[in-house]
Amino acid sequence: MKITPELIANHFVKVICEKKPRTKHVRRVASWIGFLVHGLDKIGAKFEIKNRQLRMLAGGRKYKVRFQHKLPVGGGIRGGIEIIEMPSGIPVRQFRNLSECAAFYDNPALTPKLTKAI
Repeated sequence: MKITPELIANHFVKVICEKKPRTKHVRRVASWIGFLVHGLDKIGAKFEIKNRQLRMLAGGRKYKVRFQHKLPVGGGIRGGIEIIEMPSGIPVRQFRNLSECAAFYDNPALTPKLTKAI
């Protein structure tokens, strides 16, 4: 079965709702997932679902998408989502809100673009 962006988004929204039903700061990112997955699909990412992890290959490099409770740059206390390059673990993109995810969908790139502190 082909792994489509919709299948991936549905899987991770389900994981968030079932595994973190009382964790608002984690659940709040559920609405962001579709933007991220479709943006990654636009750049030709090849996806792999590993239980609760989204991994992908794009431009010959391996990446992982994860929730980060405290983003290193301007993330505040609510956290957000980051895309990290594997195996180094270095973040290449960070998202603190839905607007940043929508902007990624409009102009996707996996070059380092870390969130600026406000």
